Amino acid sequence: MTRVILHFGPPKTGTTSLQFALGRGRSRLLAKGVVYPDWRAGYPAQHALILLSRDIEETRVPYWLRSAGKSNAQLQAAAIARLDETVALARKSNAHTIVLSSEIMLSRAGLQSRLEVLRERCAPLAPRFEAVGYIREPASLFASQLQEDAKNRDGRKPPRLLDLRPEFRLLEEVLGAKITLRSFQREKLVDGDIVSDFSQEILGLDASILGPRRPEINQSDTAETVLLESGYRLALGLEDG
Repeated sequence: MTRVILHFGPPKTGTTSLQFALGRGRSRLLAKGVVYPDWRAGYPAQHALILLSRDIEETRVPYWLRSAGKSNAQLQAAAIARLDETVALARKSNAHTIVLSSEIMLSRAGLQSRLEVLRERCAPLAPRFEAVGYIREPASLFASQLQEDAKNRDGRKPPRLLDLRPEFRLLEEVLGAKITLRSFQREKLVDGDIVSDFSQEILGLDASILGPRRPEINQSDTAETVLLESGYRLALGLEDG
């Protein structure tokens, strides 16, 4: 039986930094019995999982994937092929764990179909699914969302309340998945870092397995930076006052 970890983020919880570290440490992880896929499909690995669906037309393919110069069907076929390669590698190497990570994995459009495809393609492993997410305190999450929206010229939207109960129900019904939630508060993370925390608390490996800590990737802008950006756009007439 192989443990299949579905790391779903959610956004603004260090997902990009973790994915970078997992990719960089792929060979070291494999030596410890953990497989992290190398998608090699011409688009970001962390977004490929959304393409796993019986009917690609019911999936809202993000614009940054649509711009990859491939049709939806081609993107879907490539994603499924990479997942099959990952499963084959896990069987060949007798790995005990596969890690799949995407902060849009639980996107509601086509979710049930996506989970059914995961169940079918992972069936040769007799998988034991576990969904893992890091949860941020609402006040901190809302502030980060406001900063991100302002950075993307959409600062008038109210913060979004995170409610994943429908997604969790599907994870349990379709995959029989165990749900594991960790706090994203720095003082509660191993070494104050999501990479160390995931390595030790989720994978059961030494916190240093993925190498030395590096600066975080895709951090939110500071409040001061957001104000400067907004003022600049106002001055140029790119944003209403």
